[in-house]
Amino acid sequence: MSYRRLFVLILLLFAGAAARRVQLVSAGDEWQPISQEELKMTSVPEAPGAPAIYLYRQVDREDSRTPHEYNCARI
Repeated sequence: MSYRRLFVLILLLFAGAAARRVQLVSAGDEWQPISQEELKMTSVPEAPGAPAIYLYRQVDREDSRTPHEYNCARI
């Protein structure tokens, strides 16, 4: 195998790995729109007097060679 083919192969592998990494990171960046009801909330019956509550919570885990976790919360 020539050095040029080896270089192109390695370059393609790095580009593929970089594209996969970008897709994993951007997957958790899609937020749900805030409704007018949520903006007007001052309390909820389930937790009267609570200083804050979770309106939305999502945890994404990736247990591959480099495990990581993304926590998205709307409080």
